Amino acid sequence: MFFTGAFSLNGMTVQKAHSETDNCNDDVISRLDEIGELFFSFMDGYVTNIGNEVTIHIKPEHNTTANINYIKEIFGLAEKYGVSKIAVEELV
Repeated sequence: MFFTGAFSLNGMTVQKAHSETDNCNDDVISRLDEIGELFFSFMDGYVTNIGNEVTIHIKPEHNTTANINYIKEIFGLAEKYGVSKIAVEELV
């Protein structure tokens, strides 16, 4: 099982679980309402998926190997949890 959702690098996350058999596409942003958008403004990025392919969207100043590895760990982004590909995109 892996997760999508928003994160801050101080350890705060909002996550949605995806199993290998229930890995529906989650763009994260479409699930946010007005309150969610305010919350999201305090976050450092988010994780989306299309099937078992995942993208980490992160603020440029936080795009480091250590931070990416931390995000992979807390969101369970690994082959053993059903993830086949991980991409990283910087937020603009």
